[in-house]
Amino acid sequence: MKMQRTLAIVLLVIVWCAEVWSQTALPAPMLLQPPDKAENTPLFTTLEWSLVQGATFYDLHVSGDPVFFTTVQRDSMIAPTITRRTIGEIFPGTTVYWRVRARRITATEMQVSEWSQARSFTAMRLTSIQNTLTYKAALHVAPNPVQNLVTVKFTLPKTERVSLNVYNTLGQEVAHVLDETLSAGEHERSLDIRHWSLVNGAYFVRLQTSMMTWFQPLRIGR
Repeated sequence: MKMQRTLAIVLLVIVWCAEVWSQTALPAPMLLQPPDKAENTPLFTTLEWSLVQGATFYDLHVSGDPVFFTTVQRDSMIAPTITRRTIGEIFPGTTVYWRVRARRITATEMQVSEWSQARSFTAMRLTSIQNTLTYKAALHVAPNPVQNLVTVKFTLPKTERVSLNVYNTLGQEVAHVLDETLSAGEHERSLDIRHWSLVNGAYFVRLQTSMMTWFQPLRIGR
């Protein structure tokens, strides 16, 4: 008798879920900015989409590939009144893909819209960034391509806190080199790529100070 009661409850839950999910689905948001396939966008780019009436959350998916196999950023709890999100720091020349869907979650129902039609944009390239620099700190990476050992050299015009890290083309930090206060003048760091188990491919070395950020591409090939 107890088993029959349990089965009946399970069946009622299944029927209730089927009724909830069979209701009219939420419409997918429309992507507004930046335009699809935009070029030379800022390294910190604001994504904007349309408001969906009845939504309780938005789900933003940012990827480094058009089939969204990889994830650069995922935020599934964006409030319904917020229809924009700034992402970054995007690496120079990197193409990013993004899409959004709406969710409605209440005490009696759960609905998820289809994903919006995906868009892509490409961040400003390294030459564009370098042409805008007014505060100079030379950054050199050699050899490049590198197999195992690479030397990073840079010059600071004044004493300040510096961070030096290596990122992949999705903007994910893969190697933390230093984060400390350094004196003015020339500095040099030798990096053993094997320490971070980095695979062959393209990366960026990023030097950041209180005044500016510099990038240098780095390719690992063994």
